[in-house]
Amino acid sequence: STQLAAGELSAAVASAVRRTELLAPLPFSPETALEFFDSYQMASQCALAAGDLAAARAWSEELCGLPFYREEDHLAHSRLVLVTMLAGEWDETLELAELFRSSWDRAGRPVAGNLRTAPYAAATVCAFRGDEAARDKWMQIVDTLVTPGRPTSTQRLGNLLEAMVLLHRGEVHAALEAMAEDPEGL
Repeated sequence: STQLAAGELSAAVASAVRRTELLAPLPFSPETALEFFDSYQMASQCALAAGDLAAARAWSEELCGLPFYREEDHLAHSRLVLVTMLAGEWDETLELAELFRSSWDRAGRPVAGNLRTAPYAAATVCAFRGDEAARDKWMQIVDTLVTPGRPTSTQRLGNLLEAMVLLHRGEVHAALEAMAEDPEGL
């Protein structure tokens, strides 16, 4: 996190990968579960930020393979949905998003802001495909998952995905406004 905040992306990727290597010999257990989840998702997120979609996918798939996510697709696939969207694997994005949605429904629709990635990515694909009705349904899930006290407008990924949709629609000025915050402000 410190390396990311300092703009040291290559170092952050290396640190995230090193963390997964340090965890590799440990058994999956209640004591290590959070570390495995966090290390894989951080490695995936750092790889995404670095533009390495293949590595981001590999780490997201490692996350999906964690034994404690066998029946929790909304937790397991939330990162992979974004990776497939950015890689242009849109059919797979929507398939994974449906797994996310049905699992999230079965789990009682828990509100957790970090789960917004999957429905936001699905909504973006729907917008790219011109299916506004489907986009609206996914955006309703995005709105349901908003972290209390933290409005959607403060979610940087949301700003990026909204800007992509606006650019797709030819609304350049609106896209610039969606991304108006200077990088230093992040």
